[in-house]
Amino acid sequence: IVYGGRQLGKSALLKKAKADIDGNADGDRALLIDIKGLDYAETARKIAQALYDEKGISEPVEDETSWPDIARAVKNTLKGSRKIHYLLLLLEFLL
Repeated sequence: IVYGGRQLGKSALLKKAKADIDGNADGDRALLIDIKGLDYAETARKIAQALYDEKGISEPVEDETSWPDIARAVKNTLKGSRKIHYLLLLLEFLL
């Protein structure tokens, strides 16, 4: 968890972490997803869509995606033929 006041570089830190990890020589993946103002169902849907779009999961997601569905899809992708050795999921939101 990165926490702090305005204009301290929290978003820049997340973007740097994404840039350092995503698509490196090991084929690692990093996703930065903005979930500001979303409820838990909208957050699950947005994360699942981003994971699918960015090849973090290999299965398309339904509109009513649940957290267990997302976890299963990530697990199946991580152990499948398109192995991802490291997946970093960065979520940005405001309280």
